[in-house]
Amino acid sequence: MNKQRIILIILGLTLALGSAYGMYKFTGNMEKKVAVAVVTKNIKAYGKFEPGNVQMTQLPAKYVLPNAVTNINMLEGKEALVNMYQGEQVLQDRVGEGAVKPSEDERLFFIPAKDVVMRPGQKVDIYMVYTPGKSVYEGVERLLSGKTVASVIGDTGQNTYGLNINDTAKSQSGIEIYLTHEEITLYLDRKQYAKEVIVRYEEGGRV
Repeated sequence: MNKQRIILIILGLTLALGSAYGMYKFTGNMEKKVAVAVVTKNIKAYGKFEPGNVQMTQLPAKYVLPNAVTNINMLEGKEALVNMYQGEQVLQDRVGEGAVKPSEDERLFFIPAKDVVMRPGQKVDIYMVYTPGKSVYEGVERLLSGKTVASVIGDTGQNTYGLNINDTAKSQSGIEIYLTHEEITLYLDRKQYAKEVIVRYEEGGRV
């Protein structure tokens, strides 16, 4: 192979590599980007979304999480339902209006429930269906009324809406509501005589 032919081959390879690199840069710059709401300062649960803690950021579409907030107006007047940390994308199911807040004498309490179709914020009543002949309690009693669902636990034992309010996975489906010490004591006392706990809610009832 003569010297001139070698030079032509090297020149051809150089041009090909240059073209490939140029196309790579071009397609990279053309990659679709999406505006996403991103936390810029840690937000505690029930904290308001404000210009100082969240902003819109352009991210490659392939890195945008499902259900991410892509319109800053969606956050106006809203609160974080969970602790959120700098750098994470804001997801729609972690945004609420009038998030459930416990009073000083309340704590989160798990109530088992089958076929859970509720959402956080709905008002529920808790009924006890008593075992006949086991105690002085008979029939069906509405034990707790108008309690607000804080989070929902699905059949897998995980929070179905991504709300890790108490960061505790359960082994069965149900709901978490805030109860006072007296209400928890009443529930546990009646529960030992019940054959079933029923959760009922008003359709569309929200805080």
